[in-house]
Amino acid sequence: MAKKKKTSESKPQKRSATLRLDPAFYPKAALQKASEAFAHLAEIEIRRQGKQQVIKFGGMSAAAAKKLPDEFANYALSCAVVEA
Repeated sequence: MAKKKKTSESKPQKRSATLRLDPAFYPKAALQKASEAFAHLAEIEIRRQGKQQVIKFGGMSAAAAKKLPDEFANYALSCAVVEA
């Protein structure tokens, strides 16, 4: 009887994404609220770069990487509107 080779199961590859937003529409407080709300889905870093807010997402699943940046932006915009 031939032995089957054991194959190591590969871990799902983690994805990253970058989002660039206009601070006139996305104030830092709104981005911070959104970051706290989405922290369980990805590592999120927010920083100002020139005239843009740059949000970097890391450690996401492939499924999250497809939707998270857009959902994050929508949530942050709603936070900005509520605070206004």
